[in-house]
Amino acid sequence: MNINMDINHANAEGMFTRTIAGLQSACNIVFESITEKLANK
Repeated sequence: MNINMDINHANAEGMFTRTIAGLQSACNIVFESITEKLANK
């Protein structure tokens, strides 16, 4: 996923929590990816 954000890198929390895909933030996407990989082991 390649997303452009108009935000300063000093605001890392904003970059991680801002919605980027529908209602999902980067945090949500990473969490789902990790839990999916752990569930498939």
